Amino acid sequence: MKRRGILSMAAAALAGLALAPPATMAATPGAMPAPAAWQAHFAALDHGAILADRAAQVVHFWSPQGEVYRLYPLLAGQGLRSGETRVIRKIEGPTWRPSSRMRSRDPRLPALVPPGPGNPLGSHALYLAVEGLRIHGVAEDPQARADESIALANAHIAELFGLVRVGAPVRLI
Repeated sequence: MKRRGILSMAAAALAGLALAPPATMAATPGAMPAPAAWQAHFAALDHGAILADRAAQVVHFWSPQGEVYRLYPLLAGQGLRSGETRVIRKIEGPTWRPSSRMRSRDPRLPALVPPGPGNPLGSHALYLAVEGLRIHGVAEDPQARADESIALANAHIAELFGLVRVGAPVRLI
């Protein structure tokens, strides 16, 4: 094959890559479960909805009217009980205040940790109607994760934070 033919084929191949549509989920086939049907868990999507599935270790999100669906790996939350709640507040750059029970178990814990890389809540937090329960990112230190909350990678909580509305129902199964 002549040099021009090789260059033409390479240019065509690269153009095809540049025009390829972006992937909506970057998961390996079989690594994440198939999208769940929101109707099995929620009566309506007026405010969107979040389903934390501890057995499958994923968090599902549906926007109002279901036009946007996201699936995120659950990093922590297996220690939570099943139940229903809702998003009551959204905080970018949350401050972490360990509970008195946490501090009695570990007196070395600070009274509070300001926003930043060492904060166990990560970059964003969705506060839920159950006291002390949040959906949040994780700190740089993976040991900071707790099973008493719903934790996602910082990139995932940042995306979810931008999509979810205050008032969205949250179900833990």
